[in-house]
Amino acid sequence: MSLRQSRSDDQVRQDNFDVRSTWVYSGLTRLSAGFGGVRRRDESGGGATSDSSGATGNLDVAWAMSPKTQFSLAARRDVEPAASNFSTNTLVRGATLGANWAPTVKTSLQFSLDRTITLYAADPSAATAPREDSVRGAGLTLSVRPDRALSLSFSLRDEARDSNQARFSYRYLVATASAVFAF
Repeated sequence: MSLRQSRSDDQVRQDNFDVRSTWVYSGLTRLSAGFGGVRRRDESGGGATSDSSGATGNLDVAWAMSPKTQFSLAARRDVEPAASNFSTNTLVRGATLGANWAPTVKTSLQFSLDRTITLYAADPSAATAPREDSVRGAGLTLSVRPDRALSLSFSLRDEARDSNQARFSYRYLVATASAVFAF
């Protein structure tokens, strides 16, 4: 259990409370959960539009089907500060499904699917409906270690964001390659 308090330079006070627990069902399955709350208050006199509070939580399930194959599922809900002119805080809800397969000690393949919905809840302009974004993504990474000193990684990520305000929508496909040589 933890209780945290922070104050930012713009005189916003944030109090967090959370309780976390992990349950190992067997050597193959692990369940982690957290529940809490957050309260943000603007102490600069900026008004109630900057104040927010809400419940937070996360749930993670990891399952090792075999020593070479693992699956994970995660869900979360959070109230976060927003670094934009459109909102002072956001409500974030999301889920991720992941898989990792390591056919050899030197090779692994990782895959993930994720979806996040972000509601920009405290819109100071209030002239438009609050902005809501939905982000969907998929990623694939191949990691190879042909030698003790050399690690290679190749990744592909496809992501799209739909927003109720069209100028914030996007779609991209990114491919990356990296090599690390340790000596």
